[in-house]
Amino acid sequence: MELFGSHLFSYRLEGMAKRGSHGQIWRAKRSDGLAVAIKKRDAESGFPLDRFEKEALLFAELTRDGVVGLVALLDVAQWNGETVMVFPWYPQSLEELTGEPWERLRGLLASVARTLFQLHGMGVIHGDVTPGNVLLDSLGRQVWLADLGLAQRIGKAGWAGVEGGAIGITHGFGHPDRPEPGPHTDWHSLGVCAWKLATGTLPEAGCRFEAMREVALKHGTGSELAEDLAWWLCRSPSPKRILRWLEGKTRRLPRKGQRFWLMVTPLRLTLFSGIILLGCYWIARWFFGKN
Repeated sequence: MELFGSHLFSYRLEGMAKRGSHGQIWRAKRSDGLAVAIKKRDAESGFPLDRFEKEALLFAELTRDGVVGLVALLDVAQWNGETVMVFPWYPQSLEELTGEPWERLRGLLASVARTLFQLHGMGVIHGDVTPGNVLLDSLGRQVWLADLGLAQRIGKAGWAGVEGGAIGITHGFGHPDRPEPGPHTDWHSLGVCAWKLATGTLPEAGCRFEAMREVALKHGTGSELAEDLAWWLCRSPSPKRILRWLEGKTRRLPRKGQRFWLMVTPLRLTLFSGIILLGCYWIARWFFGKN
């Protein structure tokens, strides 16, 4: 296969692994034997070359800043006169885990949520959070968020895409009521990821809580998970509440105005039980002491 390189390494291509909306992913071997993924702009997509090069610069900046959970940029090389990005090779994505037990999916989604918190704290919107853009190691235990092709700085107007909207956020993952880019876009997209992984389908257009709850139930999610997923997509809870729920710190996704009773944890349950027992003890002492 074709050989090319940079001032750091040379790379031998092994074949195309995936074609996305604006880029091609090729599997390759680095000169030291490391398996890597080469991301190349797909010229036929119409994705602007300067935008692709800006993606490489943003990846380099975030890799340097050590964003945990973001796939690291290893190198930038030239292939047939065009810039390509070099990343570690990961054999699968979160998409392959559709239908897995929720407790396993929940932990992996929590990792993605923590990465989004870091990106948003640095003023960056990912712009295209999908199961296919969350990569998994060979054991399926660790995840990395990939693809910054639609990323932009918070406050910048308009998606980075080609004229006419041929390239944009993956269909079905955009916020139905708030299409303007912002952190809320990424959190809604992560909710769609959770829905798709749990049900195997994309949510229907339009957000009707009861209807979505029934759809999730038909796909065997269980009543509590069906309600929580429908609430996430229809009511846009705060990111902090979403993260606490995904991390297992709350049994249910907290609703506004129901902070204490829905955020039941073993510690709170023990505390509440202790208060009741202590109250019963003092009532018994008062009653028997009086008699």
